[in-house]
Amino acid sequence: MPLIKSYIPTKNIFKIQQLLSASDLTMRDRDDLMELFFKAEDNELKPVVKLFDKNPDWIKKISENYKAKRSAFANNNYNIWQNIFLEEENQLKELL
Repeated sequence: MPLIKSYIPTKNIFKIQQLLSASDLTMRDRDDLMELFFKAEDNELKPVVKLFDKNPDWIKKISENYKAKRSAFANNNYNIWQNIFLEEENQLKELL
């Protein structure tokens, strides 16, 4: 079994790329999110496409959360990590 998963771009990843390109994120932030989404399975991307398409403001929210998580992880800061997840949980409750 290969260590690196082969990747064939899907309709959902192309749609996410289009939505990110239309956003006001920096090129760096778009690239970071695309790197994250490339790791996901196609069926995991469907709700992301739906969310971003319905409300593009979520693109920035997801980007900010992802950057915060990366920073907390890099700094080995459990308290910040926990706060990020609590904030994310509250944001997700808004969707319901």
